[in-house]
Amino acid sequence: MAVTKKDVFTAIESLEQQGITATNAAILEITGGSNATVQKYRKEYYDSRQAQAVKDAIVLKDTEITALTDAFASLLKQRVTGVQEQYTTDIAQLTASLQEASSRIDELCQTVELQNESNRQANAEKVTAINEKTALQAHYDKERKELQAEIQRLNEIAYTQKGRADLLEERLKQYETKPKQPKTTAVKE
Repeated sequence: MAVTKKDVFTAIESLEQQGITATNAAILEITGGSNATVQKYRKEYYDSRQAQAVKDAIVLKDTEITALTDAFASLLKQRVTGVQEQYTTDIAQLTASLQEASSRIDELCQTVELQNESNRQANAEKVTAINEKTALQAHYDKERKELQAEIQRLNEIAYTQKGRADLLEERLKQYETKPKQPKTTAVKE
């Protein structure tokens, strides 16, 4: 019959109770079987025992747990207090910065509104000036056309008068060059 894990574990515990070191040879005398099988199970036994010892060492007593909890709570409280104080300081600084920025924004809005009003007035004045200029230009153009028409009319009259004057001069020259004939007066009877 083959040697089982349980056989090797029982042999190791029996040897340790007797104060004997559980070597492969000592276990083989009790269980029989092959050296490789005993070695494999012996290693597994000591690995599990060591894992259990670590687990047992990790388990804390109630007083240790309370002490760790208190220490952690104290550290956490200090950290939370520090963070809270920093956040309070940051919030105060940000609030002050926000109020300053808000005040500056209000000032800029007022400045922009004043500038907009000034621009509206300037634009209104510009529109008025443009309208006045347009009206003056229209009046000037109308008067210019009227004056040009009057000049044209006067030129036509002048040409007509010049033509008459030339004609009269011509007649005068003819009259002056013609021999003068005495005027006969007819007698009325």
